[in-house]
Amino acid sequence: MAKKANKKTFADILSDLKKESLELAPLDDMRPNPDTNYPLFSFKYLKDKTHKDCDESGFFIKFLERLNKLSSLGWREIEKSDRHSFGTEKIGISDVKPDVELPSIFEKHTYFTVFRATGDNHVFAGIREFNTFHIFYIESEFGALYDHD
Repeated sequence: MAKKANKKTFADILSDLKKESLELAPLDDMRPNPDTNYPLFSFKYLKDKTHKDCDESGFFIKFLERLNKLSSLGWREIEKSDRHSFGTEKIGISDVKPDVELPSIFEKHTYFTVFRATGDNHVFAGIREFNTFHIFYIESEFGALYDHD
């Protein structure tokens, strides 16, 4: 008779993780530093309206490729880059179209930051906190977020 494989349950895996867990670094240790100064992208504040009506899978494939490239460049290179390349641009909160609902994170901000989403003029927008860029809008339809100049 063959030996039965030793399968771990989900509870076993969680228990192992707890045993091996590392202490979290204090928030101050998460501030940008030259060795780990690359963007981390968060979708916690992403609004459904920004992507639910888009049925172009190619757009989102290009968007993911863009996030991958931005992550490898790091914040220093992004800050040196042109806004129509891999750089950013600041847009005033007052420039947001009236039908766009802003997340609560914007209460203390007067502007947000945009990147080009796919290498063309579509943007994705958010707020940077330390190395994390909180995305709240992906403009799959050009001009849906604000009037572009």
